[in-house]
Amino acid sequence: MSEKILRDSFVFYRSFFVAISQLPKKYQLDTYQALARYALDSDEIALNGISSAVLELCKPQIDANNRRFENGKKGGRKNQTETKAEPKQNQTETKAEPNVNVNVNDNVNDNVNEKEKEVKRKSAFAQPTLEDVTAYCFERGNNIDPQRFIDYYESNGWRVGRNQMKDWKAAVRNWESRDAAPKKADNEAEIRQYYQQAKQLYPTDTGKDEGWETFRKKSKGDPKIARRIANCIGEMAEQYYSGTVGLNGLDKDIEVAYEHIRG
Repeated sequence: MSEKILRDSFVFYRSFFVAISQLPKKYQLDTYQALARYALDSDEIALNGISSAVLELCKPQIDANNRRFENGKKGGRKNQTETKAEPKQNQTETKAEPNVNVNVNDNVNDNVNEKEKEVKRKSAFAQPTLEDVTAYCFERGNNIDPQRFIDYYESNGWRVGRNQMKDWKAAVRNWESRDAAPKKADNEAEIRQYYQQAKQLYPTDTGKDEGWETFRKKSKGDPKIARRIANCIGEMAEQYYSGTVGLNGLDKDIEVAYEHIRG
């Protein structure tokens, strides 16, 4: 923040608590203190690693709250003196006869207009700020770049296809699903590499793609699990060469390796 702002209090969001709680305990206190110093005294406390990243994600919301705080200190609109025109003397008041048909038509038109206004109010879309998107992405724990999200929809008039956007949070969730598809494909390729590693380490000849379906199923889409299964197959191969264990075939031994790493 360019100008130093001193506060007596600040809003501590649940998303802040959840994020800091994910840190190792030895870093949590420093992160809490750095966040409080930034929110209350505008002090920049240097942190390292993931603690610094968590603080940076909290700052946009704190900055937005401080701006609202400063604007509130400036006060509202000044009172304006309403001047009413005095009626002129010696004017004769003429009462018009009521026109029943005109009144009925006016009432009908007023009702229609009110309904149209109500529909417009319900369908009105409020564009989010960068702080809004940053806070929501932080709450969701996704990897979406809030600035890229804002820039994309600013450039197309906040439209989804040919239609006006109605819910920007739903658009964020759609971006999450879109970004998840390439990640799933990358994971599949990495799991395949660990399968090939396990196959090469296995002491006996194996057929093409023997055990692949079992390996993929047991990996559950997680390359970390696939790596542990492959390493376990390597350990089984060493024990086989030393004469301490026998083999059951690659497909069966993949299941054995999976049960071993679970235990």
